[in-house]
Amino acid sequence: MIQNKRHSIRLPQYDYSQGGPYFVTICVEGRMDRLGVVLGGEMKLNKLGEIANDGWRWLEKKFPGFGIPVFCVMPNHAHAVITIEYKSKTRRGGVTPPNQGEGEVTSPLRQPTLDK
Repeated sequence: MIQNKRHSIRLPQYDYSQGGPYFVTICVEGRMDRLGVVLGGEMKLNKLGEIANDGWRWLEKKFPGFGIPVFCVMPNHAHAVITIEYKSKTRRGGVTPPNQGEGEVTSPLRQPTLDK
């Protein structure tokens, strides 16, 4: 079991349940190069890297209102900017997370994704 010795970089007063853009990094267990290699300054995905790459694209199709305008799979980690948007149906005009049953999830604006 790998212990996480990193401190949290979350903002203490920020409400992470709200929609908006988020930067995400996901590391391979043990930070081992399992997703491919960098050759000549270009990332070459192996089979597991292709699965990870396809997984990012699948997330956008699976979850309405969840966008990934840009992501990058590296040999031992992946970076992504994800966007989550909610459109409130309440008269208050505030953001209502979908798990509270009042909000309608809308699709974020699409930006081009860098393809290999």
